[in-house]
Amino acid sequence: MTTTTRHRGTAVAGALTAMALCGSSVAVVGLVPTRSALLCQGLRYAVAAAVLLAVTAARGRPVRRVAPRDLPRTLAVAAVGLVGFTLALTVAASHADPAVTGVALAAVPVVLVVSGSGARGRGASPRPLVAGLVLLVGAVLVEGAGRADVTGTAAALAALACEVTFTLAAVPLVRRYGAPSVTTHCCLLAAAALVVVGLLRGEPLPDQPGAWLSTAYLAVAVTALAFVLWYDAVAVLGAASAGVCAGLVPAGAALTHLATGGPTPSPGVWAGIAVVVVGLVVGARPIARDGLPS
Repeated sequence: MTTTTRHRGTAVAGALTAMALCGSSVAVVGLVPTRSALLCQGLRYAVAAAVLLAVTAARGRPVRRVAPRDLPRTLAVAAVGLVGFTLALTVAASHADPAVTGVALAAVPVVLVVSGSGARGRGASPRPLVAGLVLLVGAVLVEGAGRADVTGTAAALAALACEVTFTLAAVPLVRRYGAPSVTTHCCLLAAAALVVVGLLRGEPLPDQPGAWLSTAYLAVAVTALAFVLWYDAVAVLGAASAGVCAGLVPAGAALTHLATGGPTPSPGVWAGIAVVVVGLVVGARPIARDGLPS
């Protein structure tokens, strides 16, 4: 096995881990009371930034300052990819079943493959595109049918757009400054915005231990760790290739829901998880070996 192949394989493993952690957040976020949702999300990003600052300092690689020319892009990633995504999910939760948002987010691999290939001036590569479509089918089986009104559907689609922007807009920044630095800056910006909005809405601090524990988990595992793993993978694999791994989110959500005391998934859910695994094998193995064909 060549060094390049091992490097790409490590990046694929990191991307899969990141998406599994993001999927787990669906179950964990339910422990945060709705009345404190935005304030807790702001605290989540603040804690994540503090963790990253401490870790990078301990490793002797302090967070790099963003140059003035990159501030607008950094603000856009934080505003759309973090704050916008959080607000979209908050609205969707009140107007649509989780299944609707889950299926919308399952389209991320397909959108990233098409967008990434288009940015390179050619059509989408067949294998990752097929893998993305297989993952979408698996996600529909995992999530099942759901209800949504017009507002809920729009919010779910907005969450999809925010998630794609979170990846594509950050690519140049990650290449210049590294994943930890980009993640830290975006978390600080998102924390400030969400805490302010939460306070303006009059949100109280949660008084249940479970809410604080879930916020800590979201901060350390789903944000500080998962974001860095994801951006590192995007830097190595490219957005289109890494995007295939995003298909793991719905399966991760279903399995975490079971692990946290939820009901045993139906046969249809298990079938969907099996389809997701097939899609990941179809897309991830050649990407780890060769990457997308140029």
